Parts: sequence; C-alpha cells; structure tokens
Amino acid sequence: MPSVVHDATAIGWNNALTFALNNLTQTPQPTPPGCFGVGAACTYNCMLHLALRSPTCTLAIHLGPHQKQADAGIGPAPGNPSVVLEVGDSESLTQLKIDARLWLERIPEVCLDSLLSSLFSCFVYSLRCQVQLVFLILIDPPHSAHPTMPRITVQLWKGRAVTRPPRAGSTTRQREAYMVLEADWSLNATPVYVLLADVFGAHPVHAAYGNNDRAVLDTAWLRDTIIRSY
Repeated sequence: MPSVVHDATAIGWNNALTFALNNLTQTPQPTPPGCFGVGAACTYNCMLHLALRSPTCTLAIHLGPHQKQADAGIGPAPGNPSVVLEVGDSESLTQLKIDARLWLERIPEVCLDSLLSSLFSCFVYSLRCQVQLVFLILIDPPHSAHPTMPRITVQLWKGRAVTRPPRAGSTTRQREAYMVLEADWSLNATPVYVLLADVFGAHPVHAAYGNNDRAVLDTAWLRDTIIRSY
C-alpha cells in the first residue's frame, strides 16, 4: 500500500511540474495548456479518465505479464503520459530502474482513438504518445549522521534508438533506456528542468508557452515536501 511519504512525493511532484509549466505562460492558466495529468496525483483534465472508471485518473498499460501505472505523469493526450514519475519508499533503486526501462523500452506507442471515440463521440483526440522522460525518486531511511533526514535519490531516464544489435534470443527493442541525471537530495536539492519537447513528444508544443523550451521545477520546495511528510 502507498505510504504517506509516497503519496506526498507524487502529489508534490505533480504540483511542482504544474506550477513550472503554468509559469511559462503570459496569462494565468488554471491548468497547463495542452496537457493532461495522469496517475494517483492527477489533479486536472481527468474527466475522461473518471468516465472510464479508473480510480487514479489513468489507464493502466498492459504489456504481456506486466502492467504499468505511473505514480504521476503528464502528457499531451488523455491516458498517454510522455513524462512519468515512479516513487519508491518500500522498493529498491534496482526495481525503480526496472520500471524506468519498462516505460522507455517495452511500452510501445499506443493509440486509444477507437476506445474514446466510441465512448465520447464529441471528443476527437489523436492519442499517439510515447514516454519520453521518467523521473525516479527513492526515499530511504536516514543515515546515522542525519537521523531526521531521509535519504533521497533522484534519477532521470530517457530513451534513444537502439544502436547495438539485439542479443541472441532477446526481444527486439526500438529504444534503449539510459540515465541522464542522478542526484542526492538528502541534504540539498539540485536543479531539474523538463523540456517541453519531452512533454509534447511528437505533438506540437502548445502556443501558450511562446518561445520557452523548458520548465524549471522548484526542487527545493519538492524536497521540503518529501521531508515534511517523512
């Protein structure tokens, strides 16, 4: 079962990214233009998901024996996240890395047009999206030197075209996951930004963002949120 710190981290990340995106627009916006939230921390543009009877505002993605459901995320189409968050406070960093690879390597581009159009004839979406960026946040018990401070590890993962031939007997992959950032937030947060190109993927970036190309998260606030909930 998700813990208090798990849920607070997911909600805090969602709020930090939402604020960072809205801060790029010229006029105040109730929600990030052109974006749909997914996951347990979803707080906006979720009506379609509620109608689909998903209790966490997202559609679980199945791949063989695997089912992936992000703790939080955002994307340019309902149910298709392009940036996702996985939080770990009862699982290892190794397991979180496996989750990142599943999102980036094993979950293909999906299209839900036929499902949504059959349920909501008044809505027309081009729901083709692929995960571009995975946030991993691991919260571990404190070190003895700082008994009141949880250890917080942050990693960002992306996908790129496979450059090596597949091993004999392995499943062919179109992409391979690789880590682009690792940071220790146990004592201090470090800067993190999200490219709008990763948020919108193959979709055009919404005009409301003007010439901006990235959203800078308030990582100090997010770290404080994690620590207060621990």
